[in-house]
Amino acid sequence: MKNGHWRKITWVVAALLLIMVTACSNSKFNPNEFSEQDLAVTKTDSEDKITYGMSQEEVEKILGEGTSTGVGQSYQYNNGITIGYRDAKVVSIILNKDSKGYYKTARGAEARMTHQEILDLYGKEYVLVESERNIDYAYHIQKETFLDEKSLQAAKR
Repeated sequence: MKNGHWRKITWVVAALLLIMVTACSNSKFNPNEFSEQDLAVTKTDSEDKITYGMSQEEVEKILGEGTSTGVGQSYQYNNGITIGYRDAKVVSIILNKDSKGYYKTARGAEARMTHQEILDLYGKEYVLVESERNIDYAYHIQKETFLDEKSLQAAKR
């Protein structure tokens, strides 16, 4: 009787683990697809997130006070992260080479990855600009769609 009871518990636990693994695998990121989780970077030491749309005040509670870059409403913070604001809300996040090990995306991207590693994570279909140093994507949050050069120019007007 005791062996039968433990066998049932083992099957229930195994079934729950299978459900959890299946549920987790459904959240896998696919190249050329975008999700709300892609609109953030995470501090690796604290798991605090900096997301598009956050207020400058919220960001500075996490990162401390930034230094103006002199370009628009853009501020540089410790450990290689630059945040751009419009109306005191995050509209751009730039990770430079000094951010490696301090910040990463939900997909695991971080500074100093190769072009191919980034393309493997995010895909090539929606690349707006690709140069020796950058791969740029533009995404319209309200319309939930990637922007090409023409639609990006229209959105700026």
